[in-house]
Amino acid sequence: DEVTNAAVMFGNFAATIDTKDKVLQAFPEVGWEFLDCPQEYNIQGEPDWRPFVQSLEDCGVEAVYYSGQAYPNMQNMLDAAAQEGYEPIWVTESNSYLASFAEWNSSGNGDNVYVRTAFTPFEQAETNPATQQYMDIVEGNGGDISQLGEQATSSFLLWATAARACGAELTRDCVMEEMSQVDSWTGGGLHAESNPAENMPPQCSMLLQLDGTEWVQSFPEEEGEFVCSDDYVVELS
Repeated sequence: DEVTNAAVMFGNFAATIDTKDKVLQAFPEVGWEFLDCPQEYNIQGEPDWRPFVQSLEDCGVEAVYYSGQAYPNMQNMLDAAAQEGYEPIWVTESNSYLASFAEWNSSGNGDNVYVRTAFTPFEQAETNPATQQYMDIVEGNGGDISQLGEQATSSFLLWATAARACGAELTRDCVMEEMSQVDSWTGGGLHAESNPAENMPPQCSMLLQLDGTEWVQSFPEEEGEFVCSDDYVVELS
């Protein structure tokens, strides 16, 4: 019900604007209705986030799609919203799926934040060997785990698989040819199945939610399961 009164909030930066444009084109196909009150913020931060809160609240927005980083802008926005007693649903992307974001949420100001993901969450690593292996490798070398890091790992493994198939005759053309034949890819089990050969993303995902200082699976109900549909992949112009 809330997403029928939605708005976008995005930084004045090419990547966040591009993501916002994709959302405005794709989300209405699954029931979102956007009100005419988009909020554009300075990607380097704002001296006061309360005017954004007031604009969204005055417009009747009940669900905000947020394009940008969790720290510090979204966190500052959430604090300002809490001060004003404004409690919409916040939906953002997997770049915000961070342990530091959860640790920040000791106040509960981010409890209405949702993140969509096609990767098994770190909190479920004990049931997914690939996730545990990624964590062990990265943390064992003093690194920080993140879903962006998992994406890079999956990409590297795809390249390495193609490079191994090329053998001693390793060339760019050979690697590209080998990858063009990979029509099922999960990064060794890190994420839902994708199709690199046709440049298609996963048709399966799950929804995570901040709950205090923890990330929990919100949908589907069965922990560790993804929900899949052909309708989850939307063609963009």
